[in-house]
Amino acid sequence: MSKLNDSIFRQAAIDPKRSFIVSAPAGSGKTGLIIQRYLALLSIVENPEEILCITFTRKAASEMLARVLIALEYAHTSPCPSDPNDATTWSLANKALARSKDLDWNLLDLPWRLRIQTIDGFSRHISNLFVVESSTGYAPNPSTQPLVHYQTAAQVLLSRIEEDNLIGTYLGVLLGHLGNDFDLCAHLLCNLLERREQWLPLIFRIQNNTDYFHSVLDRITREHLENLASLLDPIINEFLYLTQQAAGRVSKESNSGLEQLRVLKGLPESSVTGLTAWKSLIRQFLTKSETWRQKLTANEGYPPVAKQQKLRALELIKWCQKVPGLLQLMISVLRLPEHHKTSAQHQILEALGYLLPYLVAELNVIFENSDECDFSAITLSALDALKSNDCSTTVSHASLQLDYSLKHILIDEFQDTSAIQIKLIELLLEGWEPDDGRTIFLVGDAMQSMYSFRNANVGLFLRVQQHSIAHIEIEPLTLTTNFRSQKLVIDWINDYFSSAFPSHENPSSGAVTYTRSIAAKTSTRKAEVNFFGYCGKNYDDFEARHISEICKQIRFNHPSDTIAILARNRSHLKAITPALGENNIKWQGIDIEPLSNRMQIVDMISLTRAIMSPSDRIAWLAVLHAPFCGLGLEDLLVIVNSTQNHSDENPLIIEQLINHFETTENRKKYSLTKYGEKALARIIPVLKNFWLNRRRQSLRDSLEDCWTKLGGMDALQNENDYEDIMTYLNLVSQTEVGGIIQNMESFQLAIDSLSSNPKLSELRSKDQNPVKIMTMHRAKGLEFDHVILPGLSRSVSERDKPLLLWNEYVDHVGHNDFIIATRGSEAEANDELYDYLRHDRATRSRLEDTRVLYVAATRAIHSLYLFGELKQNGSKWRTPPPKSLLTNIWPKLSADIEKKRYIVHMAKNEEKHDFQESNQTVKAMRRFSANYRPRGKISQGINNRQRSSNATNSLTPQVTEKPYDNSFRSMQLGKCLHRTLKQIARYGVEDSGIEKLDRLKIGWRSQLKENGILASSDELDELNCALKNMLEDPFGKWLLETKQDSSVEVMFDYRFDNGSQIKRSIIDLTFLFENTRWIIDYKYAHPIAGQTIKNFTDNMIDRYRGQLHHYASLLRGIEDYPIRCGLYLPRVPLFIEIPDR
Repeated sequence: MSKLNDSIFRQAAIDPKRSFIVSAPAGSGKTGLIIQRYLALLSIVENPEEILCITFTRKAASEMLARVLIALEYAHTSPCPSDPNDATTWSLANKALARSKDLDWNLLDLPWRLRIQTIDGFSRHISNLFVVESSTGYAPNPSTQPLVHYQTAAQVLLSRIEEDNLIGTYLGVLLGHLGNDFDLCAHLLCNLLERREQWLPLIFRIQNNTDYFHSVLDRITREHLENLASLLDPIINEFLYLTQQAAGRVSKESNSGLEQLRVLKGLPESSVTGLTAWKSLIRQFLTKSETWRQKLTANEGYPPVAKQQKLRALELIKWCQKVPGLLQLMISVLRLPEHHKTSAQHQILEALGYLLPYLVAELNVIFENSDECDFSAITLSALDALKSNDCSTTVSHASLQLDYSLKHILIDEFQDTSAIQIKLIELLLEGWEPDDGRTIFLVGDAMQSMYSFRNANVGLFLRVQQHSIAHIEIEPLTLTTNFRSQKLVIDWINDYFSSAFPSHENPSSGAVTYTRSIAAKTSTRKAEVNFFGYCGKNYDDFEARHISEICKQIRFNHPSDTIAILARNRSHLKAITPALGENNIKWQGIDIEPLSNRMQIVDMISLTRAIMSPSDRIAWLAVLHAPFCGLGLEDLLVIVNSTQNHSDENPLIIEQLINHFETTENRKKYSLTKYGEKALARIIPVLKNFWLNRRRQSLRDSLEDCWTKLGGMDALQNENDYEDIMTYLNLVSQTEVGGIIQNMESFQLAIDSLSSNPKLSELRSKDQNPVKIMTMHRAKGLEFDHVILPGLSRSVSERDKPLLLWNEYVDHVGHNDFIIATRGSEAEANDELYDYLRHDRATRSRLEDTRVLYVAATRAIHSLYLFGELKQNGSKWRTPPPKSLLTNIWPKLSADIEKKRYIVHMAKNEEKHDFQESNQTVKAMRRFSANYRPRGKISQGINNRQRSSNATNSLTPQVTEKPYDNSFRSMQLGKCLHRTLKQIARYGVEDSGIEKLDRLKIGWRSQLKENGILASSDELDELNCALKNMLEDPFGKWLLETKQDSSVEVMFDYRFDNGSQIKRSIIDLTFLFENTRWIIDYKYAHPIAGQTIKNFTDNMIDRYRGQLHHYASLLRGIEDYPIRCGLYLPRVPLFIEIPDR
């Protein structure tokens, strides 16, 4: 396709009267195209809310909204630019602004009217907008750690095994199937819950549906065999002749499968009936290990006397090797099941069909009790709301309501949609009619589909391209121009990936063909693509040193250029980051280091385990060894042996400390180091108090208090360490119940799912362009001047064998079918269907791996560097491991290595270079000085922390300048009161009598727990008292009464005059009264002891005057009413008016 055609397609895509699905490869400017389309739609709609733009991440939604607003602002303030594409955007934005002015939208002042949101955010909007229509009810905030709830639900269900009903019976069947392994069963059920939106709509169809599964299997088998016959067509006659001859030369005993083909007159049937014969034919080509045969023996029907036929058969095999996709298709046919489900399969599927809805029900109860949900629950709730419950119509009441306000839908990254998200979109389109002026605009790139672990199905994108969506006529467009990369980089990508991608498209298997890109960028700068291969020991060392040198050279030649190191897996970076540090190259890891790997978190986990289990000697000793305690191994040994002459064989460490080391006199009795004596004098009182007062407050508060008093704040090295600690403590708050963590295994899983991300603010100003380190998936949508791809020869481990496997298949006319199977019992092998589904998933994964590498490579603008470890078989290079990314481009890469285009470095007795231990001979223990005294208050913060440079590596505490705000609890209590006042103001004070207040405590307690606060009775009484004060205060009650144009929690988005940063303000309460606009802000504050009301009032006015004046200026920009502003403090109660300037 020429650049001219590409330009024509881009112009067509802006037409607001037509629907399109646009295939936009990497670097093609698809975000800019969506923005132009959005601006074009703004110029024709009656209200901006009629346009819905959906993305898949909050970051993408924010970026798109910002770019739309920047385009509008630029059109408002600047003349038309000279660049043709920018001029198009300017013109469209100008028309949108004219429409905004004509219809009084005030888009520049009210940007929140632009509906650009994530698919999850929109699903939640639907769920909460149509609570009545949805059987699942209101969707609360998504849990940050749903895994803990999955674990609990699985354990609750398994606890019902003793029940004398079908649940108990089927649980017995399931557990027996899994070898009575409760932990394994809980683990597998937990994994299923994470993806329940996929199988829950299917699970009710698996019982008594044998004929359906048979028909789907027959169709899949027929499609595979027809495709195979088509690929073999050029050689089929000669191949059948040679096979008949070979079959006549073997006996039934030596090769029964081949012997049965002696009567074969033509190709077997392309159905399950002919599958056995097809497999026998394929085994003429392939070995038992499913590779091409290199030789043929008498066992395959080619004895020495059949030399000419053998040579001809080998020539046919060589021909087959050159046919793209033929090997994988043959392997897939070999894996197709010949027999349908056994009685054991039927039994376990029946058990799961009965149990899994109960498992989901248990999870829903847990979510309801914690006032949480997950994104699967939100999606299912939205789907439920949009489904019609009226048999006489396919369109739901909710869909009809949305029809009135929703005229145009735009969806970005459409290749990443899942089946249930497609269903949601189809339900939105149910009421649309041809030529009714409504349009849908889908943009994506099948070559960049890489989120199958998030349930994305690229086959759905291909289906819509071929068959449209719902009943809407949709035109396919394909863009080819790349505006990102230099020509040399694009040429390399075209050259390598055109052969790495499949040659034929297949929606069912997720096979995507390659579309070549055309470079639009011309540059005089040197571009480069290089492969660094290495053969020998210490590959990690070679890779780390070379990557470090590349970064150093780029930094020297092009200091302002961006560099990214993109790895497939976080574990592939272990040696690289120390090498960068050794070369003084600043780097920033994004979701790279697990939180549980940070030493400060390891110490906090030990402290948590210690208070949870007094007999956990390892945890207590780890606490004593942590930097904030600082005891060395010599002192720990003294403590452990302090009771060796006593009768107690297993004493508690804390009791040993209290009984033998609390006093100075006792400590002198033992051979402690001088440091140990002084440290124990400081440590034991804190740990003793920690121990004696356990469970008298929340676990979070206990841990935070103990950690602070031991000096934990001073043991931190930077602000990021502190953020990690707060993340951990917040997780404790979300998990604990009654001061304990009931399931430490689930808690550990939750910790493992979190990452530690250093902030750019920690870097010095000259280091504000660090080398970015992230996974390839995380780099999607980004671009960098230079991209480095390490560890391409590394394999990834295979996933666990799930309890249930299912695959959805898209046929040639776009229909969706599914197959489902269970894993075999512990005593038996898996059945054929389960093994086929596993193979099918592995095939899809292999195809996706190619796309992952393509995404990573296309992030590069000027240069691309690839690294991989190679091994030799004699003088030839061995093919990389099959599950590595390198194997996807190996045919082309190996040819270039043979041509000496790339040089493979051969090891020459190189010694391993340990970056972590360089420049130091002894790793000093990190601890405080012996005379350290903790500051004792968390409010002192961690700013200006420094480490002393003496030999003991002690941590010298520093006084901080900026105190840490410790009003978290007060803030959360205030938010809780705000929510209640919001409900009262919305539904009327007459429905909120004082006699109903006590009922609110249950809801308050739940809301506070969600935010990490275990509220005391006193705190709940304070909330109750504050609300009662306001309801009994005449002015407070007047505020809550229904008034003209009354609104609660009104959101205003605005932009600073000197930049493009968008901010949001929320006004608690505003209304019109006697032609005056009132602005009320609630505050949970109250006078402290001894403070006069006047002094308190003056302080509040000084503190919040600017905030209220800012609110007033926002409202003044959209209306002309006089304004009165004020604070209302329910705990006093008191109204403080702040005069409007």
